[in-house]
Amino acid sequence: NVQANTVDGNIGFRGPIRGGGTYRFVSHDGDVTATLVGTPDVEVSISTFSGEFESGFPVTLSGAAKAGRQFGFTVGKGGAQLHLESFDGTIRLERAGR
Repeated sequence: NVQANTVDGNIGFRGPIRGGGTYRFVSHDGDVTATLVGTPDVEVSISTFSGEFESGFPVTLSGAAKAGRQFGFTVGKGGAQLHLESFDGTIRLERAGR
């Protein structure tokens, strides 16, 4: 399990996503970037109020988005949990270079 929170700063994570793991990265007023190494199997949830979302993975939304700012999708087969949240920053989900 990995968790990082900040009020006024950026958060960056680069690494593999372990099966069954829980990863949570939250910034109130900063960017959140998660760079996934390898072939991840993860359920992703995104939450923002006035920020942007960018993804290096194909995104197919599962279920209805809440107010257009909270949504989820699966990368690979799922299994692990990844929550990315920024009230007023850009959220990036990136694929590490091979």
